[in-house]
Amino acid sequence: MNRSTRDSLLQVMKKPEDKRKDSELSAVLPVLTWKVRCLRGLDKGKVMEILRVCYYRKCHRDYVIRKQGKPWQRLYIVMRGSLTIYFNDEGVGGTPEPEVDVKEEESCPSIPTFPPIFGFASKTKKTVRFKDESKDYVLDRRKLGRSVATLEGLQSFGQLSFLSGDFAAEGTVVADEKTELMVIPGKKVLERVQVYEKRELDQKKLFVRTHSFFSKSSEAHQELIIAALTRSYCPLGCTIVRQGSPVVGLHFLIRGRARLSTTSSKHRKQYPDIFINYDEFRNSPDPRDDLIVRLPSINMRERNTMAPHAYVRRTAGYAAAEKLVFDRNIELCFVEEGEICGDTEVLLGLDTHIFTVTASTPCELYTLSLKCYENHILKKNSQTINLIKMVVETKLLGRKSTIPGNKIELLPLLLYRLRFIRQIHMDMAGETNETGTEINIQRHGSYESPHDKDARQKTVKNMHSLENRGSEGMIVDWYKRNKAPLLRPVTEGAVYYKEMMQKRSKMREEMRKKYPNDSAVCQVIRKRVKDAILASIKDGFRADNMVRKVRLQLSNGRAWTKWK
Repeated sequence: MNRSTRDSLLQVMKKPEDKRKDSELSAVLPVLTWKVRCLRGLDKGKVMEILRVCYYRKCHRDYVIRKQGKPWQRLYIVMRGSLTIYFNDEGVGGTPEPEVDVKEEESCPSIPTFPPIFGFASKTKKTVRFKDESKDYVLDRRKLGRSVATLEGLQSFGQLSFLSGDFAAEGTVVADEKTELMVIPGKKVLERVQVYEKRELDQKKLFVRTHSFFSKSSEAHQELIIAALTRSYCPLGCTIVRQGSPVVGLHFLIRGRARLSTTSSKHRKQYPDIFINYDEFRNSPDPRDDLIVRLPSINMRERNTMAPHAYVRRTAGYAAAEKLVFDRNIELCFVEEGEICGDTEVLLGLDTHIFTVTASTPCELYTLSLKCYENHILKKNSQTINLIKMVVETKLLGRKSTIPGNKIELLPLLLYRLRFIRQIHMDMAGETNETGTEINIQRHGSYESPHDKDARQKTVKNMHSLENRGSEGMIVDWYKRNKAPLLRPVTEGAVYYKEMMQKRSKMREEMRKKYPNDSAVCQVIRKRVKDAILASIKDGFRADNMVRKVRLQLSNGRAWTKWK
């Protein structure tokens, strides 16, 4: 929703019910029914009735909008700002709300407005006002429990309590900043929204209880995930995820089809740490190459054709040729229902997305934020992490084996990094107590309390990069064998790559010792085959030139005897 539409809607909500015109409501109706999910399945008349009775509410930062377990019959829609939902298993926690000056806040929309008397207008105030002391008020959020979800523009909350009848189903709701809300009161109005919301809730429950990531969790854990999932709709041609954009969570595609594409040249700028020493080791020879006889590729058409980038360089200039080479967009594949976008980035600790996902048909998605992933999966379900690793590894192997996937240099590096992380996870889980189950799985930046920040800094200190972890293990091994002192290397990963080079040279030497005669015979055969092929090519060129000369002579009318 753009700013002008939001401002016009706020102006309508600030007016009394009897002064809201149908033209003003009709102007806001199409955008509101499309953007707000809970109003999407309702008729036009029902939405018009909701717009007539809704009212406006403004809250400052750290204001407790509702407490867990408190009865209420309202539906809230966030128009501007952000909120956080906290859930406490033991019961209702937290500090009391700030005092409210206006006692009639609960019945704000029903306050009558009187005509002006003797030129003086009515000064009845309908917005919630707080004391000046509340500006310095700081809420201790640790007492409220763990954070379940974060709600932003045009997202709603409050439907779980009146659908299930359990007022503790939704936790404590706290404003993260200055927030403007659209409040829908009245039990009769909420009953009209109840049918659509109940269908949405049933679909969420079915998704969580049948998905392999969440099916083995407890019921309480599944309820938290259901509350944290947000549903979104993407029309045809909409960009679901863009390459280089920050990772915000896991996107589960539940309906529709999307196209995966990427620009391979941008990966080096996105992930410079992954491409360290890549150019040095990608062209290293394989010791089994000596046993393979490779024939030279011969294509006569290549002699008379020009490379595409060379043609563009000669016709459009060097700038166009560089743009063609470095900004080439590779369409990798199509994905359908069941695809998870962002699982590779979240698992490997990447801050930006690898691919661009574009909807080729109308799509529906469930989104689980990073904060919920860390709280509900990363910390408590190690089996789910192993399942995500298996899914990511299968996807990377399948995409790497395709023709477009061979053009992407990042895929084999991600696959190698994923396997190395899994090996360290298996080998060193018994050696470390704090990071044994979460090793090399980084936490992403999001809103976090001071307690979470201290825990994250403690975890980051115990976590090292891929090369440092391998180097430290080798240094300790050498120290146990009395081969080297226990000192940290100046260059990161130096010992690791040195050990790798020694292993490769040892493998080549063993291959030469194991097959000395066979490799020599293969080299001789390969040389003879190359010489024979080159000789036949030269003979073919000579015969071709002879035929051309004969044709030219016959076309000029000369005698054939001169060429005998």
